[in-house]
Amino acid sequence: MNSRPLKIFVLFFFLTLSACSHLEEDAENTEVFTASRSKVWEALIQVFSPYKLALSDEEQGLLQTKLITGSKVWTPAHDENKNTTGISYHLRAKLIYDKPHATVIISKKIKQKKGFLFDSKTIPSDLMEERLLLYRLGRELRIKKLIKRYAQ
Repeated sequence: MNSRPLKIFVLFFFLTLSACSHLEEDAENTEVFTASRSKVWEALIQVFSPYKLALSDEEQGLLQTKLITGSKVWTPAHDENKNTTGISYHLRAKLIYDKPHATVIISKKIKQKKGFLFDSKTIPSDLMEERLLLYRLGRELRIKKLIKRYAQ
């Protein structure tokens, strides 16, 4: 009996499993949309329009903002008095297209510096800004779909 097809199946199974576990790590800031790559990219550009972009690569599906610091640091509405002194971060969006699904992962690496002489340390994100951007992206895609439907 030839075991080559079995070996290929097992290898494929483990590769798929490892890919799924990688996405599950980022499940909080990942969303899957059923739309074309170009439509999702256009909506992603629209959602990121309030930010200054440092990187916009449509071929690789990458967006990255310039360094966000000071008064530009996003704070949730319920936390008006949050101290943002010394905080800086980049927002990064990755678009992975696997027809007909587009997976968007938005991440934020936050650095906080306590003072002039101290090194900056990485602090975890509360994921609220990332979720807000994914929500806006979903709404933008929905609005474009409705406009197209009712324009006909």
